[in-house]
Amino acid sequence: MTQPVTVQEASVEQQRYAAGLSVRDSDDASKAIAERILTSQTEEDIFGGPQSLGNIEESELLFEAILLYNVTFNESSFKSKDPNAPTVYCILEIAKAKPKKAGNVGPNSEWVKDGERFLIGCGARNVMAAAIRGMDVGLYDPDNPIPVQVLVTRKQTGRGFYPYSLRSLRKFGYVTRAEWYAQEKKEADDAEAKLRSQETLF
Repeated sequence: MTQPVTVQEASVEQQRYAAGLSVRDSDDASKAIAERILTSQTEEDIFGGPQSLGNIEESELLFEAILLYNVTFNESSFKSKDPNAPTVYCILEIAKAKPKKAGNVGPNSEWVKDGERFLIGCGARNVMAAAIRGMDVGLYDPDNPIPVQVLVTRKQTGRGFYPYSLRSLRKFGYVTRAEWYAQEKKEADDAEAKLRSQETLF
């Protein structure tokens, strides 16, 4: 008898299916691109050649405040050499954000839309896992989007990747790139110091 897969053991794809999430048809992404062209105002945007939704990991949105309205998933056409790599990517519906009250960027701060809503892709595993769980527990409300940041660590994983994550601005407040990296360094230094202190006991 096949043993059930636990949440901890499940891949992103398995968790997505377990949560009952449907995959976007590739035509949906094409329609989103077409809609973006139809609302464009400049020659560059209208006749820009082959277009895609873009990728948040390679955009200027890292560490920026954004409002997260919704998330869907699309099958990836990218074939990775890593057999454990996700075969899907998520499409985030977002808008840039700014604090409702200037300078108020700490925990429990309020954030408002700063521009139009748009779609952007993301293939980072931790971001997708958070996006899945957010949908699973019903956090997405078009009238009350979630203010978040997409953060990236400076420390590579054993496979050479830089992990990305979603951070809630309502719960934890805004953090600059420099502050985040300083926090990472402090945590690493504290962990090393703790390890050294334990070694001296033996």
